[in-house]
Amino acid sequence: MTPIAVDFIVLGILLVSALVSFARGFAHEVLTYGAFIGSVFVMLLGVPFVQPYMMEIISTEWIAAIASGAVLFVASMVIFTMIIHRISDAIHKTSLSGLDRTLGFGIGVLRGALIVCLIYLPLAWLWPQEKQPSWLMQAKTRPFVVAGAELLKGMVPTNAPSSEKPIQLLPEKTQIEAPTAQDPVSQLPPVSEGGYSDPDRLEMDGLVDETLPPEDDNAW
Repeated sequence: MTPIAVDFIVLGILLVSALVSFARGFAHEVLTYGAFIGSVFVMLLGVPFVQPYMMEIISTEWIAAIASGAVLFVASMVIFTMIIHRISDAIHKTSLSGLDRTLGFGIGVLRGALIVCLIYLPLAWLWPQEKQPSWLMQAKTRPFVVAGAELLKGMVPTNAPSSEKPIQLLPEKTQIEAPTAQDPVSQLPPVSEGGYSDPDRLEMDGLVDETLPPEDDNAW
């Protein structure tokens, strides 16, 4: 394998994908993706209804579920494909045919680039950069493929919270101090129930009388 061969393979995938989309047209390509997604929904929603009838033919439950899903998916794709062909043929007979094919060529290039990046990701996992062969490292298209692969990796969430650790809605300090908060009144020292005894009161009254000066009746 040589670096030029790698470049030809990458460019070949892009060109084939672009030509196929150019022949089909933009509307056909977009509707095809929509048909695939629609068939998946039909399969997921229809399996519970079809599986009981499939169980009459296949006794194993999980095999019957897989068979039901496969039948629903294939049948839905066939129906959607027939509708797509009619819509695509109608568009190609109008003045929008050129624009439809041009946009289809562009979406084909993007699809080819996606295919190349998806092929490179497992290769990069098997061969770290320091161990990759020279024919791959020296390819002219490698920087573009690496950039696309990194872009795809960046779209994958890596900081999702673990289900084993509960999510804290309040700060840790608040969560620790809140349960121990008490009424400020409860922090006051207890008041003595007995108070002063009667002899103590009399003694204190006497001391107060001795301390205060005698009242002058002629002050007024």
